[in-house]
Amino acid sequence: MEARAKELLAGEKQVSSTPVVVDSSYPFEIGETDKEYFIRNVVCQNEVYDLSLLKKHLAIGTKRSFWERFVSDIAGNAECRNANSWTQYSKESFPLWRVVRVPFHFGMYNTLYQNRLGKYADIINRVVEHTLRPVLMTSAVATSSRVHHGRGLDEIIHDFGLPAEKRIAMAVNGFMLHIMHANTELVVALTGLDNAAVNTIATWIDPSKACQLHTRYGKGKGTGAVVHDSNVIYTDAALTRQHYAFGIRIISQAQIGGAQ
Repeated sequence: MEARAKELLAGEKQVSSTPVVVDSSYPFEIGETDKEYFIRNVVCQNEVYDLSLLKKHLAIGTKRSFWERFVSDIAGNAECRNANSWTQYSKESFPLWRVVRVPFHFGMYNTLYQNRLGKYADIINRVVEHTLRPVLMTSAVATSSRVHHGRGLDEIIHDFGLPAEKRIAMAVNGFMLHIMHANTELVVALTGLDNAAVNTIATWIDPSKACQLHTRYGKGKGTGAVVHDSNVIYTDAALTRQHYAFGIRIISQAQIGGAQ
């Protein structure tokens, strides 16, 4: 697959930047209770968040059909959900636990990565070892991002069906490539970070595998889910891969450089 990627993109320069450095004017803090982590000043694109991350993921259990699985929420209620019904779950549970867009995930991972060697090193290691890595190494995670394949340009949709929904018109062609050989504009639109940043963060979470971008080819096939594990960003309709979601509660948010 690496050889095929190089063949397809022979001569293309690799991205050489590093993960986005978190603004020092937003000092990072993290604490924990038995059930959740509280993380202050998570930087995602042009916004900064305080959030709570459940230690135990929202889990999908017994399969009902090819497209649907039972989901156990934080209260232990089992409901059958497919990818799009996560949107409804986020509306119903707001302002408590919600499923978030792909760039929010990578903003959180990047904030943790940037602070991995500081005074919170031990607790960040626990977040990765006990909450992120067990899920991200074994399954793709449900998000509120989608790709719509239309007759014209495709659309990347973040916060699908939610008040903050954002649409980005962009061609999303079918391929599987090492992340460093993928189109940078597409990677940024999907994750909020560039190729090198995504690669560094993904291989920090799961050093055992190369980081890849996998997109589905084909126009007029409706809306596919954007799901990811630590080393693959999937922009297809493989909805049965979404075995888990992280429970995230946004406590506060503010524009960087602006008033909350």
